Amino acid sequence: MTRDCHEKRMKKISKFVWAMLFIYLLFALNPSLRIHSMFWYSITVLTSLSLLINVFSIGRFKMNQYTWWLIIFIVWCGLSVYWALSQDTALLSIKTTIAQIIILVPLSMLIRNRKEFNIVLKVLAGSITVTLFFLMLIVDKSTIGQTRLSAELWNANSIGIMAGISVLIYVYQITRVKPAIKIIYMIIISFSVWTVLFSGSRKGLFILVAGVALYYYLNSQSKNIRTVLVVSALVFFSYYSIMNISTLYAVLGIRVEKMISSFTGTGLGDSSTETRINMAKWGLLWFKEQPLIGYGANNYRLLYSLVGRNTYAHNNYIELLVGTGIIGLIIYYYMPFAVIRKFTAIIDKKDAMKTLFYVLFILIVVTDLGMVTYDDNLIQLIICLGSAFMSKKSSAYET
Repeated sequence: MTRDCHEKRMKKISKFVWAMLFIYLLFALNPSLRIHSMFWYSITVLTSLSLLINVFSIGRFKMNQYTWWLIIFIVWCGLSVYWALSQDTALLSIKTTIAQIIILVPLSMLIRNRKEFNIVLKVLAGSITVTLFFLMLIVDKSTIGQTRLSAELWNANSIGIMAGISVLIYVYQITRVKPAIKIIYMIIISFSVWTVLFSGSRKGLFILVAGVALYYYLNSQSKNIRTVLVVSALVFFSYYSIMNISTLYAVLGIRVEKMISSFTGTGLGDSSTETRINMAKWGLLWFKEQPLIGYGANNYRLLYSLVGRNTYAHNNYIELLVGTGIIGLIIYYYMPFAVIRKFTAIIDKKDAMKTLFYVLFILIVVTDLGMVTYDDNLIQLIICLGSAFMSKKSSAYET
C-alpha cells in the first residue's frame, strides 16, 4: 500500500471515530436517550471498539499517565467493594466508571496533536449544542421563566453546567474559524448563555461568568487596568441582570440571593444550601470514623439515609472521603491538581488551549464542592482531554 493510500485510510478511520464519539456523547449527555439501556450500552461498546481499532491500526497504543491514574482509581474503588456497607451499591457505581474507562483510555491514547484535540473539543461542543436543542423540543415552554428549565429525567444543574462549558469551548474556538462560522458560533453562544440563565443553576452561572472572565483575563496580551475593568464589568452586568430582570430573578436571582444569605447569616436562607452544608457535616463525621478506606464507593447514600434520605453527597470531596477514604480522595485529585500545577507554571505563554484546560480544571475543583463528578460523563471527558494534553510532548502541540 502506498503512503498516500495509507494516509487516506487513516483519515477515513478518523472520521468514523469522530462520528462514533459524537453519537456516544449524544447518549452520554442526554438522559432521555440513556434510559434506552440497550442502545446506550451498544453505542458505548461500538465507540470503544472503533477507538481501539484506530489506536492499534495506526500504532498509538501506549500507556500514559492518565491511563495509569484512571486504572489505579478504579481498582481502589473496586477493592472498596470488599469492605462496603452495601456491595451492590458500590458495584453499581463501579459499572459506570468501567463504562467510561473503555472510552476514555483509548481516546487518551489516540489524540496526539493539537488538531486532534481541537476536533474532540468541536465534537464535544457540538454534541452539547444538539443535546440542548433536543431539550428545547421536549420542555414545557409555558414554564420557561417561571420555574427552572428542566424536563422529566433531566437535572437543571446538569443542563446549566453543560451549557456553561459549551460557551467556554465556543469562546475558545471562535477566534479560529471563518467569519461566517463566527456568526453561527455567536448564535450558539447566545443560546447557551440563555440556557444557563434559565436553568437556574448557580454552578452553571459560576462556570459561565467565572470561566469566561478567567479565560479572558489569562488569555489577554496584557493584564492591565483595561482587562481588569472588562472582567469586572462582566461580573457586575451578570449579577445586575439576574437580580433586576424579573424572569431571571424568578429562576436564578432569588436562588443566588438565598445562597448568599445562607453563608452570611442575613435574611432568609436557602434550604438547598443549608441541606448541602448539613450533608457535608454528616459526611465529615462519618469520615472521621473510617478515615483511610471509607465505607465503600457510592455508600454515602446509605449512611445519609439513616438521618435524611437515600442520596449522594452533592459534594465530590465528601462523597470520596466517605466512600473511598482519604486514600481514594488523594488518588482521584492527584490528576486534576497535577494538570493545574503544570499549566500554572506555563500559563503566561499565552497558549489558548492550555488556558482553556487550565480554566476548566479550576472550575471543576471548585464546583466539586457542590456536585459529585467522579462518575460524571462530561467532567470525566474533560479530565481525560486535559490530562492527555498535559502529558504530550511539547512538539506534539505544534501540529
